Amino acid sequence: MGKTYKLVFILILFLIIILILSGKFSFSQTIFPSQARIIEVINTPPDLGPAQSCALLDKIDEPSPELENMLLKIGTKKYSYHDARIGRSSSGKITVTNKKITDVEREIGLKLLNLNTCDTQIIKITKQGDKIIAPEGYDIRVIKRSSGLTWNAWNTHLYIASPAQSVVIKNAWPTEDTKISTKVIKDKKGRKKTVSYTEKYVRNIIYTPYSADDSSTSDVIEPGIHTPEILMAGVDELKRIVDEARNILRNNGVRSKAFPDQIVGDLDFIPPQVYERLMIIEQSDEGEFTLDPIMTLERVMVILRANKGKAWAETCNKAGACGPFQFTNLRGNGTYAMVVKNYPTAGLIKNFEVGAADHINSAMAAILLHDLNLKDLVRLFGEKITENPVVLEELLDGAYNGAPKWVHKSLTASLAKGLADWSNTKYLRTETRGYLVKLRYLVKNNLP
Repeated sequence: MGKTYKLVFILILFLIIILILSGKFSFSQTIFPSQARIIEVINTPPDLGPAQSCALLDKIDEPSPELENMLLKIGTKKYSYHDARIGRSSSGKITVTNKKITDVEREIGLKLLNLNTCDTQIIKITKQGDKIIAPEGYDIRVIKRSSGLTWNAWNTHLYIASPAQSVVIKNAWPTEDTKISTKVIKDKKGRKKTVSYTEKYVRNIIYTPYSADDSSTSDVIEPGIHTPEILMAGVDELKRIVDEARNILRNNGVRSKAFPDQIVGDLDFIPPQVYERLMIIEQSDEGEFTLDPIMTLERVMVILRANKGKAWAETCNKAGACGPFQFTNLRGNGTYAMVVKNYPTAGLIKNFEVGAADHINSAMAAILLHDLNLKDLVRLFGEKITENPVVLEELLDGAYNGAPKWVHKSLTASLAKGLADWSNTKYLRTETRGYLVKLRYLVKNNLP
């Protein structure tokens, strides 16, 4: 009997070693996948037979608690890769820059929709630099954008080569965050007291990343969320946001600083399309817009409808401008704080992070910032500045992007020299010139 037990024990030990080496078994759930190499299919849909028509928007709008609650790990090991980014030089020429990007290893949760069966499933992948480690049977690739950008955090264009006819309708992107927690401690005399401390934790950002039909990786055009239905729903959503923002300002009786006898947002020489275009310009990449303006515009509309109130809610650029209308908060003294201070009856959300992220609230703030800048234009150049709505929109957008003083200097110089184009001076920044290129295209083509 003793020899039999020893033989059984040796066999069990041998099986455990085989499982460990093959990555099927792990002693610790805290080991990051770069060591543990466990890539998961969280659930597998049943085979429901013949194909059926999928209501893509309905599937996108479905809650995804499994993604919100998914345990995703962020590693400490860093990976670097390079993107060839397309931009614009100070002279206005298109440039290509080799940009180095460094990011830590992280797990990402994906919710896939099979357009043949209408079934969804959750999988987990690992990102290592620009590489993807996916479960067996899944071929997932990153589609490079026309600007040269590959990975774009939670809004990365992921192409599902296999299983066929599958599309990512949501992803969970883990990010490090902090929160204030409390704990009970004892002081030197043994008395209990509650103290606050800052605690780090991993929070999942749930987002529907942009994707479109793409034939660059295959002879067969693969699916994406860029459909006519979602595109038009995005245009409707944009108009709804601006209309609701104007209605709230109207109901609150907020008056224009430039024309105090009128309600702000109801000035007939500033139609609602001005604010609709403003969001599009803020959320469109200049390099991509230069190459394909229509596709870039449509991309913004698709992202807006697919994510609705979450679209760009957690997006801040390198200059610290945040949210759909890209407001700043420079040590509590940025454009957002200025608007809140000058329009106390507007009822704007005072907290910058919350207010800039909220679509309706930030649209209200954008309307008010335009009004503040209009006040200065009227003061310096008179009410005749409103006689040409096209030029007025350019002046207001230029001030919105690059500070009013440069617009004032450029306009003054152009008037003194008799220039036909007010922006054709040395005073505007390169970024503002690109801003105006986008605006002029949208106005010329009556978009959106």
